Amino acid sequence: AFQLATRPDVREHRDGQRLITRLSEEFLSRGRGHLEAGRLSEARNDCDYARRLSGNLDSIGELASQITEAERTRIRSTQQKEHLINAARIELDQGECSLGGQIIAKLPEDDSSAGLIADTIEIRRDQIERAAERARAAIESGPLAESVNAVADLRRLSTKHRELPRLVDQLTKSAETEVRAELAAGRLDRAEWLLTRLNEFLDESAELAALAPVPGQAKRIAKL
Repeated sequence: AFQLATRPDVREHRDGQRLITRLSEEFLSRGRGHLEAGRLSEARNDCDYARRLSGNLDSIGELASQITEAERTRIRSTQQKEHLINAARIELDQGECSLGGQIIAKLPEDDSSAGLIADTIEIRRDQIERAAERARAAIESGPLAESVNAVADLRRLSTKHRELPRLVDQLTKSAETEVRAELAAGRLDRAEWLLTRLNEFLDESAELAALAPVPGQAKRIAKL
């Protein structure tokens, strides 16, 4: 209809302007329907068709303004959604499943991204709890190397886990005792191996940090 209405012979016909006006009103009506349904691209197209037919009428300008405001609102909503999703992912990377869940709860329930991240949070929460169980069991009965691996795994999954400070403290105290025993017995290679495994926990214990250079110093002394 638009292509026909814009032909010169139609515009020059005695009924042409009436038909063009009616077609323009049809475009405006359909454009408003698209706008109400959130189909902003289609609404913009219909508004442009009406403008090309009838020029810058007030009704056309009003619809164009409404579409522009709806587009701005959608952009702000999209930006807010992206901000919330990024914030939730940051918390999730640190193992803060509860905080991540609270952030995602601010998104609409039917949002697909929110559902996906919510599922990821549940998976991560299960991984963290199983890692915490392994760390507790290793600290209580496992060899030191196994305890180091288990506590390190938990810390990689959740840097702020409620039990992590206690488990790290138990690990370092046990490690201090074992490393001192190996050094006292002259098992320098064993002590050095243990300290290497404990490298990421040296900052948690002043004594372990002080013991770290001892095997190397002892080996140099032995050579002399």
